[in-house]
Amino acid sequence: KWSVDGERCFGYWAAQNSDCSICIRVCPYNKDYSKWWNRWGRRLAGTGLRNFMLMLDARMGFGQRMKPQSWWAGQREQLRQRVWTLLTSFMKSGK
Repeated sequence: KWSVDGERCFGYWAAQNSDCSICIRVCPYNKDYSKWWNRWGRRLAGTGLRNFMLMLDARMGFGQRMKPQSWWAGQREQLRQRVWTLLTSFMKSGK
């Protein structure tokens, strides 16, 4: 997990009258580990392939804020399919 500036964070929360959860949303280590690709990424995080894992996380759009309408319209499943397609094509290419 990333370090957090707790005092600054709490000050922002107090000013907004709510927690923003930005740190939770954008941190590449805050994932649903029931999914195999997130467990795979977690293992890569402790190796020399850490930057590769972070690059994949960013390219796949994880951590980006979704519009509520998109979320409820099933866009999440389309994103999962994109992840699967990218990973399988990457593995087949042998890179």
